[in-house]
Amino acid sequence: MSSGTGNGSAQQYTIFARIPGVRGSPEGSYTDTITGSVTGNFTTATAAFSVTSMLVPGCAIAATDLDFGPYSGTVISSTSTIFVLCTNGVRYDVGLNAGTTPGSTVSSRSMLRGSAFLRYGLFRNSRHTLNWGNTPGIDTESGNGNGRARPWIVFGELPGGQSVPPGAYTDTITATVFF
Repeated sequence: MSSGTGNGSAQQYTIFARIPGVRGSPEGSYTDTITGSVTGNFTTATAAFSVTSMLVPGCAIAATDLDFGPYSGTVISSTSTIFVLCTNGVRYDVGLNAGTTPGSTVSSRSMLRGSAFLRYGLFRNSRHTLNWGNTPGIDTESGNGNGRARPWIVFGELPGGQSVPPGAYTDTITATVFF
């Protein structure tokens, strides 16, 4: 509520609006009507205006790093977490690409140090039997958005028995949310 004294000319008031988080709200159009009034000594004047917004389907994705730690030739397992946030009701798939190491595929990934390769795998389950690839409906994970971030665990495995020169081996995986 604002108050003031008229001076015979038009008065202008700015109304500031903010849309809070739309957690769980379905996509679509939203409309409301606001009515304002001014009351003087002898009369009241009113005016109405519409407030509208469109909630479009959308998703956001983030991930933590996967660090196998020091490799001594034995099997090492590690995990990463992917967080997917989609608007309510949006069906999505989460995929992982082959990485940046030349010659890698989603089922045969490698980390690189100079010209040396260190093989590893990324899986959708802790038994390391479901490869995590990048083809929706085939080798990805799927979910339905509910307006909250959902964590997906990526299970990594560095096979034993690889004879490689010592040093830091790296690869970069791109996680994609398809919706």
